[in-house]
Amino acid sequence: AAPGVVAGSRDSPVMPYVFGFRSRLVASSAEFGSSADCRPLLESGTYRWGAKDLTRKYAETFSRVGPHRVDESWLRSTTSMMAKNDRAVDEFRASDDVQSSDRRRLLEVSALARGACRSEDVHMDAKCLTERVPSSFAELRGHPLWAVERFLTKTQCIHPRFPVKGFVQGECVFPRSCVRELRSAERWKAECRRIVLVSELQKPAKRTHSRIQAARARARRAARAQSRHSSTAGYLRGKNGGHPPRRKGSRSVEEVAAAMSERENGPGANGNGNGNGNGVNGEEEEDEEEEGEVFLYGEWQTEPWDPPAAKDGVVPKNDRGNVDLHGAALPPPGTVHVNLRGIARVARALGIDYATALVGFEFHRGGKTTPKFEGVVVCEEFEGRLREAHAEEEARLVAAKAERERREAKARWRVLFSAMWTRLSLREEFAMDAGGDGGGEPDSDETRGRDETVDRERRGCGKRARFADEEDVENDGGTKRVRLGATAEVEEL
Repeated sequence: AAPGVVAGSRDSPVMPYVFGFRSRLVASSAEFGSSADCRPLLESGTYRWGAKDLTRKYAETFSRVGPHRVDESWLRSTTSMMAKNDRAVDEFRASDDVQSSDRRRLLEVSALARGACRSEDVHMDAKCLTERVPSSFAELRGHPLWAVERFLTKTQCIHPRFPVKGFVQGECVFPRSCVRELRSAERWKAECRRIVLVSELQKPAKRTHSRIQAARARARRAARAQSRHSSTAGYLRGKNGGHPPRRKGSRSVEEVAAAMSERENGPGANGNGNGNGNGVNGEEEEDEEEEGEVFLYGEWQTEPWDPPAAKDGVVPKNDRGNVDLHGAALPPPGTVHVNLRGIARVARALGIDYATALVGFEFHRGGKTTPKFEGVVVCEEFEGRLREAHAEEEARLVAAKAERERREAKARWRVLFSAMWTRLSLREEFAMDAGGDGGGEPDSDETRGRDETVDRERRGCGKRARFADEEDVENDGGTKRVRLGATAEVEEL
């Protein structure tokens, strides 16, 4: 084998990438070049090579290298083929051109190489796991191995809360593997096909405040107060002829005190009745305030959920009238996702029950989020009929577009030919002879000479032709009378 190491730039204080390359000759046949260099010119495929990420082995502190590297998942997927070939370097196959006398020795070497690779992986894992726990919050921020609760996002939590690897100013330091992502019950059901256990509904892992939910709660509260006010005002207008009730006479101090005592100790006090809005109305306000909070649950609080199957040609839909197909989620049993342009219009014309497919969300500047829909979800028995109708509709639209373009082209040609015919007619009508007869034959030589002289003057000066007759003015049609000869005159457009 021919080993080699490729590291990062020497100018950088850290080496974010260190790859080890290995290769082995698997075919003994080779064509040699000229005697001057005596280097073999091997055919393609005679070498088996691979590469392996050795950054954890050579980096002094791998956690300090992490911020300088790209996303680990993308790096693993990109270098997966090289890692697979690196493991295949030490394998001997039946197709390898190896002599029988050398096979036993090469097999022993291959076993030793595989053992060395395994021990190298164990050494790199142990080096990362035994890395010291940071002693300050600055080092813990964004650390790939350790985490504290103060640096978690609002949709993350620590579960389970062990093992504790250390303390920084009284706060526990946990392994990064204990950090879990949280979602609301609706998102677990829509994106991950999981539902929250009934016993865990009132035990969320975390509560967070949502400005959108709070705004919706305030709007509902305002609408309810407006409707209650309008109903009360209508009742008072109907009872008193459009005016609120007026107190008759003056009340004594004793009457006022009795009324206040009745309100405080009456059935509507302390939330036990409907008096003065302190009972049920207060509970409604408290419920509305709770709607501003969103309950977040962890995966350990959920269970798998299968959407209901289609029945009698009806597609099962969610509360918003569509089907959630986030990520790689499959459509409900008995349905199929048809993603074609204008397919909803065709399904609506055929009278087929369908639901738009919600495939994700688009995030815009300013925090605005809009849903992203692609295609429709229909029952499997209607798929073939729907696709055929869509193909016919697309063919009809293409033919209609071609016909529209043909009509527009004909209209343009008609305008062009009409303008040309008008121009020729004007020339024939006003190209008269020198005598000035309206119906005489035009003197072609003189007229052509004068026309060329006028055109030459107009091209030379770049302005309109000016003549001695100052009485000629522009008419209402935007034209100007130009004198061509003794008596012949034309109107130039």
